[in-house]
Amino acid sequence: DGGPGGDDGGVELTGLVINEIVASNDFGALDEEGEAEDWLELYNNSGADIDLTGWHLWDNDPDNLLWEFPAGTTIANGDYLMIWCDEDPGFSELHASFKLTADGETITLYDDDDAVADEVTFPALETDTSYGRNPDGSDTWAIFDTPTPEAANE
Repeated sequence: DGGPGGDDGGVELTGLVINEIVASNDFGALDEEGEAEDWLELYNNSGADIDLTGWHLWDNDPDNLLWEFPAGTTIANGDYLMIWCDEDPGFSELHASFKLTADGETITLYDDDDAVADEVTFPALETDTSYGRNPDGSDTWAIFDTPTPEAANE
C-alpha cells in the first residue's frame, strides 16, 4: 500500500537498482543476530545475473568510506538482495559500514568500473516505513507503511 507520491505506473528501468530503503527499523526485518537494523534492497532488472565483485555502496557522507560488496556476491535476474546498513560488518558479509539517517539522505550504487549505477535521495522516513520503487524496478517511488524486504513492493 503506497503512500504519498506513489502510483502504479512508472517507466521500468533496466539494470541493478536500489529498490527499497528502511532508515529506521524497530519492529521489521531482523538480521541474523535478531536485531532490527536499517537496510536497503537491490533489485536486478537487467535480464542477466550480476556478479557484484568490485561494486560499492556509499551514503554520501564524507566521513564514511565506500562499502565494497564481498567478492563473489551475486544477484540473479529478477531477484532481490538485502544489505544491512548498521556499521556491523563482522556479523556477516552483507552488513554495510554505514547507517542510514531517518532524516533522509542520498545513497549511491557504483558498478565495478566505479560508474554510478544508481543513486537515490530518500526523504525523511517514519520508523518501520520504507521508501521504494512502485512497482519494483520502475522510476516511480512511494512510501510504504509495510516494508517488503526481498519481496515485491506493494
